[in-house]
Amino acid sequence: MISNLKIQISNRRRGGRLAEALALVAALALLFPPPARAYGDVGTGILLWQLLLASFAGAMFYVRKLLRGRREAPKNRPEAEPPQQE
Repeated sequence: MISNLKIQISNRRRGGRLAEALALVAALALLFPPPARAYGDVGTGILLWQLLLASFAGAMFYVRKLLRGRREAPKNRPEAEPPQQE
């Protein structure tokens, strides 16, 4: 059982080292980007800002709906009434 625990711990360390190596490679790729051979139109920046702001506004509406639904529990929910017999 102890050897099994040692194997699990060594596997976790190996996974942690892999994650650190991938994070380092990603950071270096962002710090030293290749030259871009593309054209950025005048409206591209505005379009990206619109996308960012619309995503934020949509997320805020969604979160507000979730929070409002949890906060306001149904108070006067009509119970099923038994049929009236005459």
